[in-house]
Order: sequence, then C-alpha cells, then structure tokens
Amino acid sequence: MAGGLLALLLNGCATPPSADDRWDAAISSPAATGGRAPELVATPDRRSADPPLRTTMVLPGTGNFIDSRAARPAPAVPPAPGEVTLDFEEADIRDLVKVVFETLGENYTIDPRVQGGVTVRTSRPLTKDLLLPTLETLLRMNDAVLVRDGGVYQILPAAGAVQRGGLAPRLGVDRVGYSVRIVPLRYISAIEMQTIVAPFLPEGGVLKADVARNLLILAGTPQELASAQSTIDTFDVNWLKGMSIGMFRLRNVDSQAMANELNQVFGEESGTPIAGLLRFVSLSKLNTVLVITPQVEYLQDVATWIERLDGVGGER
Repeated sequence: MAGGLLALLLNGCATPPSADDRWDAAISSPAATGGRAPELVATPDRRSADPPLRTTMVLPGTGNFIDSRAARPAPAVPPAPGEVTLDFEEADIRDLVKVVFETLGENYTIDPRVQGGVTVRTSRPLTKDLLLPTLETLLRMNDAVLVRDGGVYQILPAAGAVQRGGLAPRLGVDRVGYSVRIVPLRYISAIEMQTIVAPFLPEGGVLKADVARNLLILAGTPQELASAQSTIDTFDVNWLKGMSIGMFRLRNVDSQAMANELNQVFGEESGTPIAGLLRFVSLSKLNTVLVITPQVEYLQDVATWIERLDGVGGER
C-alpha cells in the first residue's frame, strides 16, 4: 500500500474539488474569534448526498510554545556608586577570599583542597553587596563554591558541596551562597525540562528530576539558579493549548494506510524541512486520520492532500 496512493495521484488522476471552502468553515482562528476559546466545527462533504460523508473537524491552537514575557531581557539597572576596588593579577584565590571577608567583616572557613589562581580588575568600585556575588563567580572558575552555614561562610570544592555543606532543598531564592532549590513544574514533564535546562547549568546542576511530583531539584549559585529559573519560566507553558489538531474522516481509503503514507512523506523520518512538525494517527474505528501540528497553517495544506488522496483511492 505504501506509495500506492501518491503514485496514483502523480499519474495524472483527476483532482477532486478543493477542500478550501469547507476548510474556511471548519477552522476558526483565535484572532477571528476575538480571543474566545476555539470551537470544534463539523462540516460535511457536500459533493455527495450518499453516506458516509467525510467530516472535517479542526481545533486550532495558539501556536505559542514559550512565555515571551519571561524570555525578554531584564531592563538594565545603572550600578550604584561603589567603594571597593579589586585589583589582583595571578593571585592565589585564597588571598582574594581573605580580602573579601575582611572587608565584609564576616567569618569564613576554607577547605584546604580549594586551590587556584585568579586575575580580577574592577573598572569601577563595587558596592559591598556585590563582593560576594563577584567572589562566587571567581570561585566557580576554580571549581569551588561558597556555602553559608549559619553565621559562617564555607569555601568548599564544588564536587560534593551539597553533601559536605549540609544543604537541604528549599523553595525560593537565596541571595548569596551555593544552595539547593526545588522548582515545581506546571505543564512540562520533569524529564523533558531537565534536557532543556541542564545545558544552562554547570555539570551536576540538576540533582534530580522527580517524575512522581513533577519537579526539578537544582543546585547552584544565586546567579546560576536565577538563569535556570528564567529558562524554566520561558518553556513551562501549556503545550496542548499551543498545538493544533485536525480530524479528517475518509470515504475511500483506509485511515491506517493514509496515516502511514503521510507519515512517510511528512513525518519525523521523512528527512524534509518540516520533519517532526506533523504527526498523523489513525483512528481506525472511525476511519479517521488525526493530525497534530504546532503550526495551524499546515492543517489547511494537509486537508488538501488528504482530500486528493482519498479521492484518488475512490477512483481506482
């Protein structure tokens, strides 16, 4: 059966009338409905009064798969006048740690395994509240992290810092220090979101993807976790609301054969530029092809293909 329908179509068989008229009645875009929820509309094929009639049913989606507001860059904030200038060239990271904590008047401990050099020059003086975030960035470059434990800051190797620092997962944001955050997800599965967010975190940043509770447990500095949260907010949207769905009942061709044929031409394995953007599923009991796509415009083109192929099948 594979290839048979398309071969007949290409061999010059008569093309049935276009589905465009019925399509216009069947699909109602969100813009055309004034923002109201889309409706399913059934429009029968009027070419013949003889049953069974082919019915087109379309549910247009929004086509939105990211939160554009979350994806916008944050507005730039002019830096406040500072009072601390850092000027270190090829210095021991431990010397920088000492200067920062003496300036802040805070207690700290440093693991003997934390080693490395650092070069840093500030073009303008920093405020004191920027010293620890700056130090965290430089520690990260040397595979070390800053962990706050009560009134004492610990400088630890990044590997194993969660266990040695006694860090418990929590909701919300810590202003300073390496921490573990729980991020509940609303729409996207934890496994899928893990693949999206992992490239934006250092190795080991995703501690766990909890499928049962649909949440991620992340570890990182405040800057790293803020970046990860922004990425999650961008992609954690209602995908089903964005998808467009069409149902096309056939008169002459078996729906499984039609779905197989169309998947070969347009599906994930087709090798075409739109591979993966269209999925065809047979609803055998209804002899209907279900079409799922993120692009509502493709449904009109698919409707034309299905009508022509179904018409060719009836002429054999």
